[in-house]
Amino acid sequence: MTSSAETQPAHEAMQPHVVVFASPGMGHLIPMTELARMLTSPRLNFAVTIITKAPTLSSSEKDKESFRSSLPSSVNVVFLPTTDPYDNSFTQIFLSALSSLPALRETIRSLKSSTRVVALITDFLSVDTIDVARELDMPFFVFGPFNLMALSFLLHSPGIDRETTMEFCDMPVIKLPGWCTAIHGIDLSAAYQDRRSEPYRLSLHMANQILKADGILCNSFYELEPGLASILKDKNPNHPPVYTIGPLVRSIPDQQVNSSICIEWLNHQPCDSVLFVSFGSEGTLSSEQITELAWGLELSQQHFLWVIRTPDGSRGTALLPEGFTERNKAGLVVQSWAPQTEILGHKSSGGFLTHCGWNSVLESIMNGVPMIAWPLFAEQRINAKMLVNGIGVALRLEVQDGSVVPRNVIATVVKELMQGKGGRDARKKALELKVASGKALSDDGSSFKDYTKWKSSIVI
Repeated sequence: MTSSAETQPAHEAMQPHVVVFASPGMGHLIPMTELARMLTSPRLNFAVTIITKAPTLSSSEKDKESFRSSLPSSVNVVFLPTTDPYDNSFTQIFLSALSSLPALRETIRSLKSSTRVVALITDFLSVDTIDVARELDMPFFVFGPFNLMALSFLLHSPGIDRETTMEFCDMPVIKLPGWCTAIHGIDLSAAYQDRRSEPYRLSLHMANQILKADGILCNSFYELEPGLASILKDKNPNHPPVYTIGPLVRSIPDQQVNSSICIEWLNHQPCDSVLFVSFGSEGTLSSEQITELAWGLELSQQHFLWVIRTPDGSRGTALLPEGFTERNKAGLVVQSWAPQTEILGHKSSGGFLTHCGWNSVLESIMNGVPMIAWPLFAEQRINAKMLVNGIGVALRLEVQDGSVVPRNVIATVVKELMQGKGGRDARKKALELKVASGKALSDDGSSFKDYTKWKSSIVI
């Protein structure tokens, strides 16, 4: 008789299992979920468990089940208990991840007892999980849901901190090797505007922890940032190996296609005629700026689809000039939410006025849609500089902190994107990058080659 132990596969023969730990917040969870989908594809053949507190810290059990049901059967999800207050701030998300370490440690111990866990991947705000990885003897990787330019600054920030006591906001220019454009200190996120602040301390701690990782997976692709990719992907004792494994954007379930009034409206608009206006899930404008944007869109005389979101959740449509919707029959205004991925992929979409969040940027590039850059916070100003000055896939709407962009400026830039030479040049570049982004994840593409290189580093 054969014993039960003899019927079990040897540990080395078991399917390799990757644990993905995501900080709360959809901006982090969406790209990490897409990473999990990629890892479980037949081409890579990993089993994956996503561990997180919830899609957001305020999620209900219904929200959690909805998220779980959206995943392929090969991806498991474990929700850790949470008692944290949720304000979506950089500091709060960082501390929330830190408080999760005991539960994360026990969850991974349990997984290791029955599966062949080969690596822990965490997002950049959860880097203290390296302590759990080292304790449990697991390779540790950081996933960066941003571009290589933002990653490059992050990796160099501890060195800059050691070399100067000057406030970043007072630095006239910051230029690092391989960058496609220089930035100024004021282009950096709020965490770097006061070196005495807690967010700045946490940012440096995060950078130093990332430098200890076994590798960094970045949501970009070689053809988008070739100069910087060539430098960062070279072997360098000063930082871990960097793998470009993008573009990773939200998948569209088949049942959601053509499921909204936005898509129905787009179906009746001319090809490449509509400017999509959206500032992401967290981006909002003041009531005065909403009014000026409305007038700017009207003066531009272009087709537009505008998602209005206000800080307090009130009806932004109430802030529109009197008679706005009646006068602008070539426009559609929706409150709070629209299916962005589907809209950008529609044949009628010809431009995107965006806050330059990296998920939104990649969705636009993958659909060949040129942009107007209107950055609001975080690394969005770096992204804007890269898109406008480095790549040439966007036009810049100059925004000064605390000031309102006037309607005539908005109208001029909108018309230039949709009808002018600047827009035609940006559209040509966007279409080139659309082709390149599609090839990057093909079997012989630059990003998939990095996946296989990364896999060979952890699976024997």
